[in-house]
Order: sequence, then C-alpha cells, then structure tokens
Amino acid sequence: MTEETQIREGKARLLEERDIPNILEVLFTEEFYRKYPEHMKSHLTRLAKRGLDKYENNLVAERDGKAVGRAAIDTPYPPYAELGGLLVHPKYRGQGVGTELVEGCISLARRYNCNIMYVITWKDNPAVHRFWKKFGFQPAMLQGFEEDGKEICLFRFSDTPCYNDFLRHHPLSILSASKGKTDFHGNQVYEMKWSDPQTDDFLAFYFEGKRHESMPRVTGVARKENARAFDAWIDQITSDATAERAGEFKVCLKNRGEEKLKLHIDFLLPKGTTINGQPSKTISSELDKEASWELKFDVKPDFEVPVLSFWTVLITYQLQFNGFSSSFPISTGFEMDRPQ
Repeated sequence: MTEETQIREGKARLLEERDIPNILEVLFTEEFYRKYPEHMKSHLTRLAKRGLDKYENNLVAERDGKAVGRAAIDTPYPPYAELGGLLVHPKYRGQGVGTELVEGCISLARRYNCNIMYVITWKDNPAVHRFWKKFGFQPAMLQGFEEDGKEICLFRFSDTPCYNDFLRHHPLSILSASKGKTDFHGNQVYEMKWSDPQTDDFLAFYFEGKRHESMPRVTGVARKENARAFDAWIDQITSDATAERAGEFKVCLKNRGEEKLKLHIDFLLPKGTTINGQPSKTISSELDKEASWELKFDVKPDFEVPVLSFWTVLITYQLQFNGFSSSFPISTGFEMDRPQ
C-alpha cells in the first residue's frame, strides 16, 4: 500500500475505485444520498481517480475485505478542516469503524497544517454528541446556525497551540458556549470561552458562519493572562469578492491590559489572492489602546481553490503578541458568486 492510499497502517485509507460499489451501498442506506445516485457515483469516481489531494479527500475503513464506512475531509483553507459525510454501514456499526475514520481525518488534517476542525451534526442526538466529544469536538454554534434548527456546528481545537497553551497553564478552566449569537464589538457572533475560576484568566473564540451559506470560522478572539489582555476582531465591510470586485474589511484590536503590547500579524492567503495588491503581507505595531487596519482582498483570475461545502474564500491572520508563546487565529470570509 502506497503512502497516497495509506493514512495509518491498519486504519482508514483513501478511497479507491474498487471501493465505489461498496461505498455507494453504504451511502444509499440514507435517503439523502438515494436522491442523487448518478451524481454520487461520478463524484466518488472523480475522487478515487485523483488520489491524495490538498483540498478534498474521502477516507474509507474496511471490514471483511470491503469498505464499510466513509468520511470526507476538506482542507482548502488552513488552519481549518471540515469533517463531514461520516457514515457506516448499519451491519458494521459498533465495531470502531467510525472511530477509525475520524482518526484518519484528523491525521490527514494535520498533514495539511489544519489544526482547527469543525463538524456539522444533528442538534437532537445525544449519542452522536457523545461520539464527537471523545475526539475533542465541543459546542460552538448551537442556535440559528441552520435555518430549520436541526443542525449545529462543533469545533475541535485539540491541535491549536494557543488553546493548548491556555489549558496547560489553567487545567481547571471551565468551558461556556453561547446558545445563540452575542455581541462582540458590534458584531453578532457565537462565543466559546474557557475561564479559570481561580485567576479570572480566560481564552474566548468568536464565530461566524451559517449552514449552506457561509463557512464557519473564528472571526474574533479575546485573551487575558495576568496583566496582559486583548480583544481582536474583524469588521466586515463587504460580504463578497470576485475577480472584478475587491472584498473590504478591517482588522481591529483593543488592548484591555495594563501593559503595552507588541503585535505582529502574518496573513495566510490562498493561492491566487492578494491583500492590498500584494501576494503576502505582515503588520508589526505597538498596541497601547486601540488600532485597526482597513484592507482590500482581491481574487485573481488564476484563483483555483474548488468550491466544496461552502462558496466562501477564507483568509486567516495569525496574531502574535509579546508575553504569549503562541499566535491567535482570526479569519475573514468572502462569498464567491454562485451560478444562477
């Protein structure tokens, strides 16, 4: 078995053409997939022929010499990875197939430097929630994420350095998650917050995104550690971007601590995009009270990231402050034009 088809020895592997009949059998146990038989067959065939891909992969797990489960992992915009489409044949549930697939997806996400993962799952299914919890997925977007209120979004930060640094120093921290949207510097967002009840230090992430419309992402962060504290967020000026029209946004920061902060920002840009006309950008500054930078995002004609679950193009900024050992991610998302 080659490196391209093997994720971990004896574990989940990449989809191959020989798996397609068995995986179609798995998928057609669900009504949703039975509606699109030809599309699913052609989609799986395309993925199997392409092999390992930096944007989109399907993994399978075997029992009795055949593929009996499938999961999809999308990694178009590091540090984010979307895990979806997890399904195991009813005859093989309870045998660790789902665990193998999720572990394989986590391994593949790490390969592409995606240390923030999210999954969209059913709201009213405690058994499913227990399953995701054992892999570190936690509640992020609970009410209003999906129009009919049937689905929620969970995030996993287990591989995110700033999250691990906080928990290492604050092992008794308590997680709270807003049920719906809350206000953060004038933006209506979801909140996940880990607070240390002994010191009042905390780490909070703020999220935007909507099912079928806009990719879930961290759009703000707040952190307090002793005398150092800050808020960072995005003010979205425009919601979309095309080859003819730039997207506009502001990166905003507020120093809430007692000490002046030195700040350095690195931008993670997808290939075929620019910030203020440049393919890369960094910002260095001292943050006494408040600061903001208004920027323009351009999508060039050679932009080639495929449309996956969402039509969102994502840009992430890594914020590095003196006194904190790890950077903090916040992201801007622009919607691409959809076909009429």
